[in-house]
Amino acid sequence: MSDDPGPLSMNELLLYVHGAAVIQLLRSGVELNVFTLLYEHGHLTLEELNAHIRIDEQSIRTLFMGLAALRLVHKVGDRYSNSPVIEQLIAREEWEVFKSLVMFQAYIVYPGQVDYLESLIAGQNVGIRRYPGEGHTLYERFRFDPRTKHIFYLYMNKYSDYANPNVLAKVDFCSSGRVLDVGGGGGSNAIALAAKHPQIEVTILDLPAAQQICEEQIGRHGLSERIKFRACDIFKDGFPRGFDDVLFFHELMIWNHSQIRYLLKEAHDSLGETGRVIIFGSVSNDSEDGPLMAALDTVYFRSVAAGQGMVYPWKDYERILLDVGFRHVTRIQCDTWTPHGIIIGHM
Repeated sequence: MSDDPGPLSMNELLLYVHGAAVIQLLRSGVELNVFTLLYEHGHLTLEELNAHIRIDEQSIRTLFMGLAALRLVHKVGDRYSNSPVIEQLIAREEWEVFKSLVMFQAYIVYPGQVDYLESLIAGQNVGIRRYPGEGHTLYERFRFDPRTKHIFYLYMNKYSDYANPNVLAKVDFCSSGRVLDVGGGGGSNAIALAAKHPQIEVTILDLPAAQQICEEQIGRHGLSERIKFRACDIFKDGFPRGFDDVLFFHELMIWNHSQIRYLLKEAHDSLGETGRVIIFGSVSNDSEDGPLMAALDTVYFRSVAAGQGMVYPWKDYERILLDVGFRHVTRIQCDTWTPHGIIIGHM
């Protein structure tokens, strides 16, 4: 079982009820650069802060009352400073990934998760109706809304840049040559892998909507000869064959068990005799009671993304990998503030 956090307090209950207000306060603080100003200048008064922010007096009072009550900032006398956790994120150069997470939650997750209950009842992502365009998944609708697409891929690239070093540190790719990156999106996974291992060539499979962003990023890193994008529908077009590794980074939690089984069987059939499938992303406890971020992220997968997935426990992936023909499975924990884990299926 996971660690028991103790009984729920009244303040925590009120926080749950006012969750919509919480994301708006946090988003406002991020977009008005409140936290970076406090990091750069230390303790500041409202007047000193507003010399940079430039909103009216009543507005800045209400904003900082909310930020202080949420303990995002700390007030002593008439001066404000960042909470220690915010200071640590900025000092460790993790602020950009956190900031992109806030923007992702505010502009992509927030509008559609209002339909979470309706999505549970319908068994599909009813929240998709909040986004312009056509298609049953959020990803199909990106071509109708460039702003949403930009925010999504910015977040995924920042999130991948933060998380990918765990894979590169914990998984040995020295014997790998041809790698298939399924749902590789903006290209961050392939770029990180190819930059560290010059013998590796990567093929990225993803929807056409991701191709331009992906190829531009690959080109900026000078890796266009070793990383190729292949536009396809991963459920209809089949996987190419003859790979040493197949990667599913931040991909499988989008889909249901039947879809995951199909994708992992395709991966199995595309590998050589000593190949591996490497699953990397958020994982929940086998006891299915956390971690907190895994549980909260699942609301997005049910109500917005494709309406089929969740942040699955380790045991689900292990069972499916063995069922589709992998001989044994390895699980690797990651030391991150996100619920990342690595599951490897071996041929």
